[in-house]
This record gives sequence, C-alpha cells and structure tokens, in this order.
Amino acid sequence: MLKFKKQRTTLRQIFILALVVIILPIENDYFFWSGAGLVFLGQLIHFISAGHLTKNDTVVAAGPYRYVRNPFYVGNFLSDLGLCLAAHNPYVPIIYFPLFYLWVIPRRVAKEEGFLREKFKESYELFCQKVPRFIPRCWPAKIEKNGEFTWSQIIKLREIWRVLRAGGLIILFYLRNQIVTIKDGVIPEFDFAPLINNFFNLTFLIIFALIIIVPPIIQFGIITPKKSTRI
Repeated sequence: MLKFKKQRTTLRQIFILALVVIILPIENDYFFWSGAGLVFLGQLIHFISAGHLTKNDTVVAAGPYRYVRNPFYVGNFLSDLGLCLAAHNPYVPIIYFPLFYLWVIPRRVAKEEGFLREKFKESYELFCQKVPRFIPRCWPAKIEKNGEFTWSQIIKLREIWRVLRAGGLIILFYLRNQIVTIKDGVIPEFDFAPLINNFFNLTFLIIFALIIIVPPIIQFGIITPKKSTRI
C-alpha cells in the first residue's frame, strides 16, 4: 500500500508542477471557469466522502458510497480535469491521466478490494454487487445505510487543507491569466501591473498568499495554540 501511495503522491506532485510551470495562451475565460467548476465539484465529492469514511472498521454504505465504491478517485478525477482546463493545458493530461487513472489507481483499488473482501466477506461482496467501482450510479443503491457524516473525520483526514490547496491553485491560474501574455505563440511575457492596479486581483493575490503561508504553518506546528491552564 505504501508503494502505491508514494506513486500517487509523486505523480500528482509532478502533475501539479507541470501545470504551474508550463504556460500556454488562453483565448477566452470559458476554459478557466469550466475548470474551476469541475474542481469545486470534485472537491465537494471528496470532502463529503471523507466525512463518511471509516477506514477498516466497516463497509461504508452512506453518502457518496451509495453511488460509487471509490468516490475519492471520482472526486480526484474531476478536480484534476478541472485543473487542466483552468490552466488551459491539453498536453499534461495526455501523459498524466492514462498513467495515473489507468495504471496506478486500478492497481491500488485491486489491492484495497482484495483486503476488504478478505475482511468483510459477504457484506462487501453484496456491496460490490450493488455499487459500481468507478462510474457512479444515477440513483443511490438499495442497500442498508451504514455510516454517517462526521466533522471529526474531516479534521482527521485534513480535508480543509486539501480544499484550500485546490482553491489556491485555481486562484494561481486566474492570477497568471491576468499577468501573462504569450509572445509569438511561445514566449511568455509578464506584466504585474494588473495585480496591483485592480482591487479584485489584489484581493485574490492576498488570499493566495494566505493559503500558501498559513495552512503549512498551522499543520506542521510552527505556530501552536496555547494550552489553557486550569487551576
């Protein structure tokens, strides 16, 4: 499992870095706003799924898990597709999507399902019969509901940081669209004046800076809340 986790993490880091570094011209805002919408939808699915997840304790059959067995990967797929649209980059997904979603993820899911079948036996087999692996149902499966949304899971799985990072990337791509022009169809030129002279852009820039700086400081404990002392 650790090997697959490292593969996923490494590939996603390369994917994000490629989208940030490779700058292509954007002819209109349709791609950006369509991408932002897909990222929002993907993050919402991932967020709700995380709130219902109870790892290795039971077969979760509530929320998104009544529509698809792997809602995390569905949410990730939509988010990744949205990021490609927002960055207006058709080249990165040609390599990334087949490698990640047709090779790494299926192998990981096969391992996970083997473990769950061995642990939960008939209950998991019934779940697999009712709920598809990757393509969501149009209506919830008729199975006994098992599980509920809890905020403790959201905090435990650091879903808030995940959403903030995704939002930060969307803001980054938006700001990049404001300051970059492509010369001769190849060479990017930068003009930072729109960030300073436009209040809307400046606000987004400040929000982006906060997303970059504050969450890692809190997450890694550089700033820790003071514990109250009871007398």
